[in-house]
Amino acid sequence: KHTRGFSHDIIGRFLCPCNLDWDDESVRQDLRDGKIEVTADEYPLLMYEDCKCDPEDMEKGLGRNKALLRAVKLIFTGRSSAFSNSPGGKTTKAGNAEIAGKTQITPRAIAYAACQLRFSLSTKESWALKDRDFDMQQFYWNVVRLFEDSEQFGPELLDWWKKYVAALSP
Repeated sequence: KHTRGFSHDIIGRFLCPCNLDWDDESVRQDLRDGKIEVTADEYPLLMYEDCKCDPEDMEKGLGRNKALLRAVKLIFTGRSSAFSNSPGGKTTKAGNAEIAGKTQITPRAIAYAACQLRFSLSTKESWALKDRDFDMQQFYWNVVRLFEDSEQFGPELLDWWKKYVAALSP
């Protein structure tokens, strides 16, 4: 996994905090050298549609990353739905969610997948709650709060997820 993380130009973009510009070579180098503290206070770009964050509208595209969507589907509905081009991605085989009797996508399920995705992209060899200054538990709860703390944004985002992870919809 030593070739992952910030040392990889594509993977590093996914891990880059949303308040930084990955396209700036000095930012990339400082992240690689550990000169910039990376915490769960800022969402990594893997949480944003096309890994792009609008500093003028931090909610734009937040929670709608295709890699995150694939991670959710891979974990809960199976490989065939994760790589399906249809919005719902129905499967022929029972996925983990169906086996466990889960019928709806939840903020906690999305947060779990976001943590798994971030870990898989990092250079960490084994699971740990901390990756340098990045706290996975804090990240998990930040993602959950993304859905629960807003009266409008959270429910709209969850509806988007229900559309794209229809295999869990009742």
